[in-house]
Amino acid sequence: MLKHLAWLHIAPLLASSPTPTPLPSDLKLVIVHLQHKYDEVVRNTDGTTSITGLAYAAAEATFKPVYEPTLAKLLPTTRFLTTTLLSNHHEYPMVELLVSLRSIPMGQDIRSAVSPVYGEPSRKFLMQFMGLSAKTAADREALTRAIGTLFASVTHASSLRSFQDHGSSTSLELGMASSNGGSLN
Repeated sequence: MLKHLAWLHIAPLLASSPTPTPLPSDLKLVIVHLQHKYDEVVRNTDGTTSITGLAYAAAEATFKPVYEPTLAKLLPTTRFLTTTLLSNHHEYPMVELLVSLRSIPMGQDIRSAVSPVYGEPSRKFLMQFMGLSAKTAADREALTRAIGTLFASVTHASSLRSFQDHGSSTSLELGMASSNGGSLN
């Protein structure tokens, strides 16, 4: 099966400087944000904890930067990272998470999206790509593949496949290898 990333609507390619590396103080903000957003942890009366959904456990998670040159040019103040969440689902005890961190006048804009294997991407996360434009078919393909690369970074054993340009929008399939050597939709 293949996951379809057909929700990518691309609009003129902008030029800029490379994406800066997150600073330790920025990562502290990300940790606090993720702990508040993904807090499905119950503290039991016997002192143990139970995961009831998705939970960010800072002590068990690490950040890995994701650098994509096309997006670095288009979104020069945005950095992309991956990390993991704990889950109460036995099929997915760890869920990969894509995080964006953007400097804005009021501080930091932090957004996240779970792996497409686990669920639908966050609309808020996807909104940061709206309004990015690409003038040519080659620019549209580069931008679509760049966004696909972000989602591939949080999808185990994934590959980008089957790019299609529909004029006003583009689509790209994200293929994921299954444990039996097949592929997933």
